[in-house]
Amino acid sequence: MFQVTGAGKFSQVLKDFQMQDIYNGTKNMVVESVEGRVREKDQAVDVDKPRVTFYKQGAVSSVLTAPKGVVAMNTHAVQVWGGVTVVTKGSSTTLTTESLRYDPKKQRFMTQDPVRLERADSVTIGVGLDAEPDLSRVRIGREKVYVKRRST
Repeated sequence: MFQVTGAGKFSQVLKDFQMQDIYNGTKNMVVESVEGRVREKDQAVDVDKPRVTFYKQGAVSSVLTAPKGVVAMNTHAVQVWGGVTVVTKGSSTTLTTESLRYDPKKQRFMTQDPVRLERADSVTIGVGLDAEPDLSRVRIGREKVYVKRRST
């Protein structure tokens, strides 16, 4: 999907980088990073410690954080890696994985890596994921579900 290039291949370096994905007048996503390095040749921006905020019906639905990432300037697709965490607002469901892709056209997270999805009452582990950004609908391959015991 994206290609990581070496230093010196950037046409611009933008401090306090921010990119918004707006569809039909509705904010879907905001990518923020302390620095964005623009690669004009492949229409991508390399970001360090990206924070991606996802919206559903105008309200924050989840927040993704990762050590590294790349954002496509033309499609707004996002690829992050190095230890990814997604936390939903409200239910505080937490997803962790090594790398994750977000397709804004489909509005879906995807990965082939091992994943861990922790909810208030259970933990699901598996390999591979296809999910909505608010983690309301999640498909995990080879999943195993562990129910949390309630303390008395």
